Amino acid sequence: GLLCLSTTPVSLPFHSSIIIMADEARSILDALMGGDRNALLPPGTAVPRSKKRKADSSTPLLMPNKRSKSCYDPDVDALYCAWGIDVYELFVNTKSDLGPNPNQPDDGARQEYQGLPKHEQERL
Repeated sequence: GLLCLSTTPVSLPFHSSIIIMADEARSILDALMGGDRNALLPPGTAVPRSKKRKADSSTPLLMPNKRSKSCYDPDVDALYCAWGIDVYELFVNTKSDLGPNPNQPDDGARQEYQGLPKHEQERL
């Protein structure tokens, strides 16, 4: 068989480029609004009335970035949940500076962690 080496760039099929663009848009929205931006509103939440929106309660309302973090979330700092101290803040501007914390220290997740049974805390 013949081997053909082309110098022209190979373009992705149309549907692949749309998927890539959608993934990029999703990651931008996650960075701006949080990964839980499409969380449902809790029942009984006051919502301003709109002329376009009917008073139909069957459609769920969405509330961006309002879900509280859990100690099970992968982006929550497990050390902060266990100890109550952000270890990345301990040595700021020293030789032992760890840099920015890649995870989020969250007080709500810490309270949830403290309420767990001992065997579950050890598992995390």
